[in-house]
Amino acid sequence: MDEHGESGLTDYQLRFLLRELLAYAEQAPDKDAIVKHLEELLRDGEND
Repeated sequence: MDEHGESGLTDYQLRFLLRELLAYAEQAPDKDAIVKHLEELLRDGEND
Protein backbone atom coordinates (compact mmCIF):
# COMPACT_ATOMS: atom_id res chain seq x y z
CA MET A 1 0.00 0.00 0.00
CA ASP A 2 1.13 3.52 -0.63
CA GLU A 3 0.96 6.42 1.80
CA HIS A 4 -2.69 6.98 0.90
CA GLY A 5 -3.70 3.42 1.78
CA GLU A 6 -4.07 2.38 -1.85
CA SER A 7 -2.88 -1.04 -2.93
CA GLY A 8 -1.98 -0.10 -6.48
CA LEU A 9 -4.37 -2.70 -7.89
CA THR A 10 -6.03 -1.86 -11.15
CA ASP A 11 -9.80 -1.99 -11.41
CA TYR A 12 -9.43 -5.16 -13.50
CA GLN A 13 -7.26 -6.85 -10.86
CA LEU A 14 -9.65 -5.93 -8.07
CA ARG A 15 -12.66 -7.21 -10.01
CA PHE A 16 -10.79 -10.43 -10.78
CA LEU A 17 -10.07 -10.96 -7.09
CA LEU A 18 -13.66 -10.23 -6.15
CA ARG A 19 -14.93 -12.71 -8.77
CA GLU A 20 -12.56 -15.37 -7.44
CA LEU A 21 -13.71 -14.70 -3.87
CA LEU A 22 -17.37 -14.85 -4.89
CA ALA A 23 -16.86 -18.13 -6.75
CA TYR A 24 -15.15 -19.62 -3.71
CA ALA A 25 -17.81 -18.33 -1.32
CA GLU A 26 -20.56 -19.86 -3.46
CA GLN A 27 -18.84 -23.26 -3.34
CA ALA A 28 -17.99 -23.14 0.38
CA PRO A 29 -20.83 -21.46 2.27
CA ASP A 30 -19.15 -22.34 5.58
CA LYS A 31 -17.89 -19.06 7.05
CA ASP A 32 -14.92 -20.70 8.79
CA ALA A 33 -13.77 -22.32 5.54
CA ILE A 34 -13.92 -18.99 3.73
CA VAL A 35 -12.02 -17.17 6.48
CA LYS A 36 -9.34 -19.89 6.56
CA HIS A 37 -8.96 -19.75 2.77
CA LEU A 38 -8.64 -15.95 2.78
CA GLU A 39 -6.06 -16.08 5.56
CA GLU A 40 -4.05 -18.58 3.50
CA LEU A 41 -4.25 -16.31 0.46
CA LEU A 42 -3.07 -13.34 2.51
CA ARG A 43 -0.14 -15.30 3.92
CA ASP A 44 0.82 -16.46 0.43
CA GLY A 45 0.63 -12.86 -0.80
CA GLU A 46 3.01 -11.68 1.91
CA ASN A 47 5.70 -13.92 0.44
CA ASP A 48 5.55 -12.22 -2.98
